[in-house]
Amino acid sequence: MDNAGCRDVVPMVGQDQYGNRYYEDFHGDDSNDSQLSTRWVEYSDRFEWWMTGRKLPPEWHGWLHRQYDDAPTPENTAFHNPVFKRRHRPNASGEPHHYVPLGHDLSPAKKTFRNYVKARVYHSWEPQDRPKRYD
Repeated sequence: MDNAGCRDVVPMVGQDQYGNRYYEDFHGDDSNDSQLSTRWVEYSDRFEWWMTGRKLPPEWHGWLHRQYDDAPTPENTAFHNPVFKRRHRPNASGEPHHYVPLGHDLSPAKKTFRNYVKARVYHSWEPQDRPKRYD
């Protein structure tokens, strides 16, 4: 009997350090081509008022956008994860600890930076006096 387009539960491919869960449906219809799969993420903050994708590690972002064929799970030895890579820092825009340039009005070091700028002295460049050579 046909199940009217409903499929069984799609298996989870993996989970990252932030609790986001990743899925891949091999039977999904992507651009009218049933050979391609559909990949998506279920964010860990999905029950909060404003769900954001700020905590999406780069390796899983690459998998979602089909830069990698294999999912970057800890069990996958084919995925290259260098030891010198920096930890992912979420985007802090709109939060109290976001980056503010030194000259910005909200910067705590604004007064120090303004004093530094005022203390700089401008010296124009003057060419050295050399005798002209005519060869």
